[in-house]
Amino acid sequence: MSSKVVVTGTGCLSDYARSSSELVNKLALGEYVRLQSVFENKLLKSMFGVEQDVKYAPLEVPRKECLKRYPQLENEKVAALIDVTEQVLADAELDIKVLADERCRVIWGSSGNHPDLLSFIRELHSNDSADIRFNKKLTDLHADSFRNDTLTQPYADYFRLSKPVLTVSSACSSALNAMIPAIAALRNGEIDRALVLSWQEVSKFDILFMSGLNIIAKKASLPFSKTSDGLTPAYGIAGLLLELADQSPPKKAPYFEIKAMSSRRALSGSAHSTSFNVSFRSLTQTMQNVLDKAEISAQDVDLIYPHGNGIAASDQSEVSALSQLFASHKAKIASYTEQTGYLLSASGGFDLILAKDAFEKNRVIPMHSKGSLDLTDGLNFVHEEEKTKIKYLLKNSIGIDGSIVSCLLKRGDHA
Repeated sequence: MSSKVVVTGTGCLSDYARSSSELVNKLALGEYVRLQSVFENKLLKSMFGVEQDVKYAPLEVPRKECLKRYPQLENEKVAALIDVTEQVLADAELDIKVLADERCRVIWGSSGNHPDLLSFIRELHSNDSADIRFNKKLTDLHADSFRNDTLTQPYADYFRLSKPVLTVSSACSSALNAMIPAIAALRNGEIDRALVLSWQEVSKFDILFMSGLNIIAKKASLPFSKTSDGLTPAYGIAGLLLELADQSPPKKAPYFEIKAMSSRRALSGSAHSTSFNVSFRSLTQTMQNVLDKAEISAQDVDLIYPHGNGIAASDQSEVSALSQLFASHKAKIASYTEQTGYLLSASGGFDLILAKDAFEKNRVIPMHSKGSLDLTDGLNFVHEEEKTKIKYLLKNSIGIDGSIVSCLLKRGDHA
């Protein structure tokens, strides 16, 4: 049996795009996500000690729309995850019943539930102890409501999964890291297919956490630009179906092969520091390792999707690493974070959806920016659509916990 792991279906949901096809079309048109203010008035800003007008893309409307389509559910997050799951299976031309098979596994790359701090503080200061104990709106704010199984169980019940949902979280590298156990289980013959869903809610809790780390954009989020002062968070869900090449449905050819992956945890500075300025040497070593695993050289890579979150120190480290390996080769590089918002734990999943378009349509969608790229060190960023046959595509991911993942994709044999 072949050990080739291929991607056979994709799906996504965000404020930018409700499907994989819409994602591709909007990027090709050069559109930008519509952002909204996190704190609607000065009182809320002062309550949380936030001075600037923080912008984000919270996925509020799409989640409510999903809940209307699944009225039997009570949780709009679960409804959104189910929507993306059904997109993936429809794309792979499979019935949802395949998820209930013992030879199938669902893996989430996510950080789970996050509390609504605004509701908690408002209700805590306006109710007595009896209310806090018995009022359902308040008891739902208890820590028990934020266990992962409050999401995984109704999802598993809906699809009648034979195995519990496996969750993996490694900050902003979750999407790619969640693929690692899926690939291992496929190659070991434990399962026939794996559905990987990656997502991260952007709550006010997340905003406060990231603001405290001083990584939220105050004026501009422009990846690979010195004028960028942080990231612009966006809540998105990405879905990928992974199968062995021999197991993929005969009626639909696989999109592409996951040729090799390399991961490590490399904190910069002290043992307790985060990866905002992760060592470019660690990034270089991770990329070189994935090339070595695939037994190819840097010159063989045609297209690179970098992490590019808009944090200047992180972007500069990635540019230095890319320059170390690819500057002379001039591999094409495209980053769409400024257009979609920074999709956090789902960012890698969204880029793998775009890889499908690159392989199938023999093109590189141009990246757009409202500012100039000035951290590039001569790298070949694509600003005009290029028609070219892509054989190898490299995707990088960097998490604030110090996690680094490089994933090498190969053109499908059918293309």
